[in-house]
Amino acid sequence: MNRRGFTLIEMVMIIAVGSIVVGGMVLFSAQHARQSVQMRDQVVSIYLAQRYMAESNNVAFAALPPATTNFAADAAFGGFRARRIVTALATSGTNVLRQVEIQVARTADAAFAAPVARLWTYRQSNVTYGTGT
Repeated sequence: MNRRGFTLIEMVMIIAVGSIVVGGMVLFSAQHARQSVQMRDQVVSIYLAQRYMAESNNVAFAALPPATTNFAADAAFGGFRARRIVTALATSGTNVLRQVEIQVARTADAAFAAPVARLWTYRQSNVTYGTGT
């Protein structure tokens, strides 16, 4: 710097360095906002999966035939859909074993191609869970 002010080269360097710093801060802020939304979606979807799993554990075994059941969308948690997939795994005499899977996906994911949350449990015909039989 001379006595009369900054030279043109000094001004260009200040603008370049300032642009790099501001650009980095903007990228960091954008990434933080995206990650916050993803974390919120994961927390909400895991909560919903746990809730539907608890409901499934309190249903009578006979009311869980091997099938796929889509749950009605919950107005309190807009943007997510859930489904329950019951699969028959084994039968031995009077004992029947079924796998219960709960999937929660964003509403836009019509085919459940990328569920945000998945939970599994197993139910046996002669075991009581909660109020179910």
